[in-house]
Amino acid sequence: MDNSIFNYWFYILPAFILGSIPSGYLLTKILFKKDVRQYGSKNIGSTNVGRTFGSKYGYITLFLDMLKGYIGVLISYNLLTSKYISLENPQVEHVNLIISFLPLFAVLGHAYSPFMKWKGGKGVATTFGSFIFFNFEYMLICLSAYLITIKKSKFVSLGSIISTCLLPLTSYLYLEENLKIIHKNGNYYLESNDYTSYILIQTLPIIILVMFLHRENIKRLKEGSESQIK
Repeated sequence: MDNSIFNYWFYILPAFILGSIPSGYLLTKILFKKDVRQYGSKNIGSTNVGRTFGSKYGYITLFLDMLKGYIGVLISYNLLTSKYISLENPQVEHVNLIISFLPLFAVLGHAYSPFMKWKGGKGVATTFGSFIFFNFEYMLICLSAYLITIKKSKFVSLGSIISTCLLPLTSYLYLEENLKIIHKNGNYYLESNDYTSYILIQTLPIIILVMFLHRENIKRLKEGSESQIK
């Protein structure tokens, strides 16, 4: 079997395609017959949906954006591990690398959706959903930081940035406990001894991407002109 990393591209597609589904756009189009991109910040994310159509629909969009990230990574992960992970031929290095990029591709799909002419949202909810797949317990750290920051500051963008920057911590906690190649109860678990490299590969590109997508928000935060939630 050719072990080239490029052989695995097919298994990344579910994460990207599911991530690219424009939840906020579809929700408001179906329920209100309106294009959320024509209102407020013109973004399809949960914040703009909530401000424009009501907080209930913002929360629904948030949930759907998290769900698509979770399901996309779940499908890609299961396809990869069922085909390439075995005791006889673990291919740990290549598979670990691909798995580490699955959340990134889900977020890229959300931010640059082919269904929205390569435009989209800012990716934080999809990031949460993608990482919840690996461990919900540790992602509560990021979710708590997100909610607490928003409650205290009233800035959704600040909560998004701070919570995303905590991803390396949650990834470290997960990897330290779970990343092993063992066969137990019919399941295979991946192992990596180089936690630092794996964590940086998995989280740094997403942090950079989220920062880039929030560049205008960061500018407004510095200027003191960023919009607050009520």
